[in-house]
Amino acid sequence: MVTLAPDADPAGANGLSTTTSFILGVDPTKASNFVPGVTDREALQQGLTKGKTLLSTSGVVAALPLQGEAERVVVVGSLTNTAQQIAYIATGTYGLAIVDVSTPLTPVLIGTVAVNASLVRLHDGIAYVNDGTGIDAVDIASGTVLQQLALGGGTVTGLALDGNTLYAIDQGSVLRSIDISGPQMHVVSSLGLAQGNTGLFAADGMVYVPQSSGGPRIGCYSVVQGGD
Repeated sequence: MVTLAPDADPAGANGLSTTTSFILGVDPTKASNFVPGVTDREALQQGLTKGKTLLSTSGVVAALPLQGEAERVVVVGSLTNTAQQIAYIATGTYGLAIVDVSTPLTPVLIGTVAVNASLVRLHDGIAYVNDGTGIDAVDIASGTVLQQLALGGGTVTGLALDGNTLYAIDQGSVLRSIDISGPQMHVVSSLGLAQGNTGLFAADGMVYVPQSSGGPRIGCYSVVQGGD
């Protein structure tokens, strides 16, 4: 009897060793050779390599029923488990859904935070979500609402992050900068814009707001210097 030594090769991007990838005829530097969006290791474990047309398979590989509509989704690594991937899904009046997507084929709902959220941004372990006319800060490890900041304007329709500053814009095109460097959020400044209230983007101390007139965007941006 011939005894084979364990495969000691390190795992590649597809989750398989170089030797295993060679035997199967797949590229170890490419995560998904069998099923798009699913690592080769997961595809083998789930038995997805038994079909004859998997190389061209695309589309939905799994679904998880949630209340409301998935208006915004952010996926990050777990703070407590490096092998875990967590999706934070803003579902409107049904709250912020927290879903374990570590195994793409079997997403699991962990819990729901009771906020009215259609936008979500993550920073240093905290999810910042719009909640009507204000902003809520949610601890992503526990799901606890840490703070609810009332802005006193219209419904918040856009959020963007740049370093320790959160930018929020409302239906009335009022742009606000919010300091999130400490334990409590606080508004630093506000500015009324001529138009534009969605699609906010911020980087390198500048805020970009697509201009619109209640219809299609016209290809222009309001550019605002951030900070104080």
